[in-house]
Amino acid sequence: MSYENLVTYSVLTGILNMDRVSIKKKIIESSEAIVYLMKLPDVKEYLESFYYCRYRQFFLSFVKIIELVKADPYLHYHTRYFIRETRVVIYSQFL
Repeated sequence: MSYENLVTYSVLTGILNMDRVSIKKKIIESSEAIVYLMKLPDVKEYLESFYYCRYRQFFLSFVKIIELVKADPYLHYHTRYFIRETRVVIYSQFL
């Protein structure tokens, strides 16, 4: 597995399972993740729009992330679950 894939999986699963403080400390402020997020603009936009509560931008980037999940050899089996749980997390953050 490449480190870019590891960062991508960390972001995707982190948004579903971690609170905002943990996301900031373990992903956004992580020097290793910052380097690889520069190489992954869609994932970076997805993460930052979630963390900084830019909901319009989040849903625009979410469409790109869904395509990424569908194309992934490990995650494509869980696409419906990923979409459903991400929407639950973002709507609960919004409310």
